[in-house]
Amino acid sequence: HRDAVWFSAIAGMFKTYGVSSNGLDGLIPLYYHTFSHYVYGALSGLIGVSTITFFYICAPILITPLFFLSFMYCVKDALKYFSNRYKKFSKLFFA
Repeated sequence: HRDAVWFSAIAGMFKTYGVSSNGLDGLIPLYYHTFSHYVYGALSGLIGVSTITFFYICAPILITPLFFLSFMYCVKDALKYFSNRYKKFSKLFFA
């Protein structure tokens, strides 16, 4: 998909030059939300793979488990919050 190529180009510019640019006509600044591109460029440099390889292969292997881990922590905290609220509610009305 062409979005992955566009995103890997921005991540590659971060990795190589440290600026937010697409690199088509020099290093013209790109005003776009680019923090994830910076992270992907840094992680691809840390692992030692190209940014396009990182976007297609490494990111799903690394990011998907982190997403599910954070989702499970959110569910655990929500369960703790709502169970405490239910206990207070039941003591107030059903005591």
